[in-house]
Amino acid sequence: MGNDRTGGSRRKARVNPPVVHFSGQFTPKSEAPAPYEMGSLGRHAVERGFLDGGTDQAKYILDRIGYQHASAYFDLFKNADGEIGPDASMKELHKVILFDRKFQALLMEYIGLFELQFRAQYAYLMSLERGAFAHRNPRNFKDEDHFAGFLKRYEDEFNRQLKKGNRDLSRAYEEYGDAPTWLAVEIMSFGTLSMLFNNTKSKAVRNGVAQSFGTTAENLVSWTRAISGVRNTCAHFGRLCGTKLSSRPKMLPGVPGDNGNPMYIVPILMSLLNSRTLFPDDTSLSYGLTFVRDAMQLFCDFEDILNRCRIPRNWEEMIYSKEIFGASAIAMESMRNRKPGGRFVLKVATGNKLIRI
Repeated sequence: MGNDRTGGSRRKARVNPPVVHFSGQFTPKSEAPAPYEMGSLGRHAVERGFLDGGTDQAKYILDRIGYQHASAYFDLFKNADGEIGPDASMKELHKVILFDRKFQALLMEYIGLFELQFRAQYAYLMSLERGAFAHRNPRNFKDEDHFAGFLKRYEDEFNRQLKKGNRDLSRAYEEYGDAPTWLAVEIMSFGTLSMLFNNTKSKAVRNGVAQSFGTTAENLVSWTRAISGVRNTCAHFGRLCGTKLSSRPKMLPGVPGDNGNPMYIVPILMSLLNSRTLFPDDTSLSYGLTFVRDAMQLFCDFEDILNRCRIPRNWEEMIYSKEIFGASAIAMESMRNRKPGGRFVLKVATGNKLIRI
């Protein structure tokens, strides 16, 4: 398997990454590679198989996206022989990258809404069950080593917030020596909070948080781990479409699909955000349904490249799941309406009313 200067080869075997330590001075181990010249980017694209790489449109794309970032998507254009096929074009490459960015933005929006509820429920239940500083008592957690790892991450996050001038945190530290759990949870990263939840000893807390999402604690632990991995990819500007999840979530009951595909996070999030309560005067409160609407808008807009992006063919079935939305899914599927080139409109039957979302 050959390498190019973009680090383009993909190894099948997983190797543990080395432990890296950087000092202030650096000397490369071997001769440094030559930097890319802006004028040669199109030629590199042509050499890799994108025959329109030398056009003005291709130059415009590479000037704004960068050859290094674009090259991460080249394998989506390879055929069974591992070569980039004759149908590859920079125009379609740009559309694939654009879809990935919009897909990630959509996921981040609804992961954020999930996070809000997750933080709120954990803060409420943990502090009521175990006290105002429950997050600092090692007896509240199952594994001491995991708790020690959490404490180190929390300390780093706490200090960063103090440096940013977080007044609420400063006042709490001066008065108590730490923030109460409901404030501490607000400054934790999602990864740190997930670590804390997974290690929480109290079944009442774990089950209570899970029940607020209509699922079990076992499912929620698995799903938050997978969601955290997706969130990290999105937050660090990585590629998502056409990759595999770093942590396979438990299958959603009744929802078919490859649970290693990032697309599987979509129905999981819809399930977590779904609420049987619908406020006709404010449909923005129905996060699960607005997610359906926004996902349909995105997938319909990019329908011609979904296969290239490794979105499963049954994506529509995964979104309109009776297991998630009950009888409403039938109504959504039969009454959805989207004018060509217009905004997608979701129509949901509730009682004798038809609600537009």
